[in-house]
Amino acid sequence: MGVDGEGKPYLVGTNALGEVVWRLDGNGYVNSTPDVAMAVAGGRAYFANRMDGGYDIRYEVGVRVTNRQLAQVTFTPGGHLGCYIQKSRTEQSAWVALAQKEAVAIASGASGVVTFSGASTVGGSHGAAPAVPFGNGDTLDVRLCYKGESRGVGMVTCGLEA
Repeated sequence: MGVDGEGKPYLVGTNALGEVVWRLDGNGYVNSTPDVAMAVAGGRAYFANRMDGGYDIRYEVGVRVTNRQLAQVTFTPGGHLGCYIQKSRTEQSAWVALAQKEAVAIASGASGVVTFSGASTVGGSHGAAPAVPFGNGDTLDVRLCYKGESRGVGMVTCGLEA
């Protein structure tokens, strides 16, 4: 970690080769590449009851993306961006992949919010499936990916809604 030219603190993470793979700086961004910066803009987790007696834990995460390129970039579902979550990095639960909801076009130098969502199924007449359990005030770890490569982890706190 260190302090940049504007006096803002920053923290970088490196891989085994010593290359910087993510940077969390004073503006709250996880800087993924020279072309695109990504940050967690907000998120939530909530229960959704189903007809078969089971329920889903549904997740929604907003990712603020800044386009540093010289031309407009359109991010399409299943394209350049990815978002994965788990309850806590200290637990052994698997990362749950969230899906991008809609295409977002971002002009050169501009920012936009890309929304990801998904659900884990619990119980019901068809048996149980793995899910990441949440309680009110639990912390959600969010891993943001660009071009399929993991570039950093942001944090967002989620509560449950009825």
